[in-house]
Amino acid sequence: PAPLRIGRGRARGLAAGMGWQVALAGEAAPTSADGMGVHVFRDPRPFHPGRLHRAVAHDLVPGPVGRIVRSRGLVRLATRPATVGAWATAGDVLSLDPTAMRSWDADSPAGQEIALVGECLDGALLDEILGACLLEAAELVAGPAEWHGYADPFPVWDTEHRH
Repeated sequence: PAPLRIGRGRARGLAAGMGWQVALAGEAAPTSADGMGVHVFRDPRPFHPGRLHRAVAHDLVPGPVGRIVRSRGLVRLATRPATVGAWATAGDVLSLDPTAMRSWDADSPAGQEIALVGECLDGALLDEILGACLLEAAELVAGPAEWHGYADPFPVWDTEHRH
């Protein structure tokens, strides 16, 4: 899908407040003539943390994908299957923190829901990059017992207890 177009001021407000949830619901108004837009990435599969970490550092930087100004959403990492994570970026800084939602909660997302706000966003390329970070079919079938062995370069969440 084509990115929704919004003005610069609206982009800051959208990402900073609860407007990102409006974008996830598909209700952001396409109004920008200056290239600012919103792209929403959704997929039910969890992210492989190693591939996601690499993509954040090398592929989601200004360039072919456009320039991501802010992003917000809810994510699932395969190595942390019980907890839903809160994804937030400002510039090139990613915050990935636990939420109070558990994966089995009725209102938790089935997988990834991220609203990316930026200039000249290439939605197809963003989908390709983020899609490559998801678990592949064989990994998904292997299940959580196998997922716990994956390299996870993200900081440990306070809700976790590792041995």
